Amino acid sequence: MRAVKYLLLVLAIVAAAVGPLVTSNSFVRDLWVLVAMWGAVATAWNLIGGYAGGLSLGHAAFFGIGAYTSSLFYLDLHLSPWLGALAGGVVAMLSALVIGFITIRLRGPFFALATLAFAAILGIAATNLTALTHGAEGMTIPFAPGLGHAIFASKLDYYYVALALLLAYVALTWWISVSRFGYYLVAIRENEDAAQALGIDAVRVKLAATLLSAFMTALVGSFYAQYRLFFEPSIFATDISVQIALFAIIGGMGTVWGPLLGAAILVPVTGELQSWLGSSLPGIDAFVYGAILVLAILFVPNGFVSLLRPLFAAKHPPAATQQAAEAEAKT
Repeated sequence: MRAVKYLLLVLAIVAAAVGPLVTSNSFVRDLWVLVAMWGAVATAWNLIGGYAGGLSLGHAAFFGIGAYTSSLFYLDLHLSPWLGALAGGVVAMLSALVIGFITIRLRGPFFALATLAFAAILGIAATNLTALTHGAEGMTIPFAPGLGHAIFASKLDYYYVALALLLAYVALTWWISVSRFGYYLVAIRENEDAAQALGIDAVRVKLAATLLSAFMTALVGSFYAQYRLFFEPSIFATDISVQIALFAIIGGMGTVWGPLLGAAILVPVTGELQSWLGSSLPGIDAFVYGAILVLAILFVPNGFVSLLRPLFAAKHPPAATQQAAEAEAKT
């Protein structure tokens, strides 16, 4: 079964690499870019929301910080957005450190509400600090294709940048999941009091996960700014935070592949619904999308990744278990 897993992994990577080349349709290629981008953000959210068990509804804050920081570096300081992306990650980590000291000890809905308020505050600040953020007008990035500008004429180039981020995040998540740090996160998620009784510093571990998640989310926010070339304070909106969480929840929280699977399912569904129903029947696409989410949560509560687990279940019992069963049958 391990060989089958590796084979499927290789096939998935090959499909991801050559999939956008099959079509020249701009809409379809845009979906590929969005799947990779939102899959990366959901994977970053999964560290704190899935593994540590903290339901964050404010990750749009880190996403927006990355977008604004890299854009300000590019437009005002005339520095490369690649440097701006790293700076945005650092700023996001610093903001996560500050808000983390305040909220990291909260649990359940109190933590969720605190993160929600943090993103809302940043949205208000971005709207009113017009000298810095251009206020409600938003920020427009001139279209000047070039590697140094992190702006490309082809969606394929954007896709492969997003795919590189996604693969790096998935690999990092896998490494964390089999490391001591990952075990600490899972222990805190399952029973924080018991984990602390065993000597795990829950505050330090959760704060480290939050800082890493914030940095990863901000990098993707910088990519979003260079891809769309325009954004406004609504980038801090609650619906973006909820959307990020939904990708991981629908795909499977606390798993390596769940967030990516959720994005691969929901992003095309959203795009197709808007394409088919959004223009002819305004509002009906959101209704159908909501119905799909409700049905998914009701019938697949552990995420769609749980449907793939039987494929890797052992077909025969291990030798020791089989021998014990035979001995018991003889007696």
